[in-house]
Amino acid sequence: MTFALNGWSGDWLGSVHEWHHYHMNTHEVLGVVSGAARLQFDGPQGRVETVHAGDAIVIPAACAHCLIEATDDFEVIGAYPGGLRPDIHNGSGAIAPFPLPVRRDPILGAGRGFVLHIGQAGVLQG
Repeated sequence: MTFALNGWSGDWLGSVHEWHHYHMNTHEVLGVVSGAARLQFDGPQGRVETVHAGDAIVIPAACAHCLIEATDDFEVIGAYPGGLRPDIHNGSGAIAPFPLPVRRDPILGAGRGFVLHIGQAGVLQG
């Protein structure tokens, strides 16, 4: 699997919780294996995105997300940088208490793709 080759592991196969939740200790990548769904990000007032088989979504630490609706065959694979085990918090999200560096894009690898480092002031630097 591409995620594991790029250092994102601890993977699981299933769906997304139907309630707003977030992980303070890690970012998360979701790869849509089959079907389609509408996912909401940034809490109950946040944006809703439609995802389909073949899509990949990287969810930053502390960003709330939930499943709004899905086709019967909707399934994702999820993984975390360095194989971290996510903590799960209910609610609309929070501000991560410290920068969580990402060394490799889960799909394109090191030095490519979205790879960003969060500076001391919380500014994203590419």
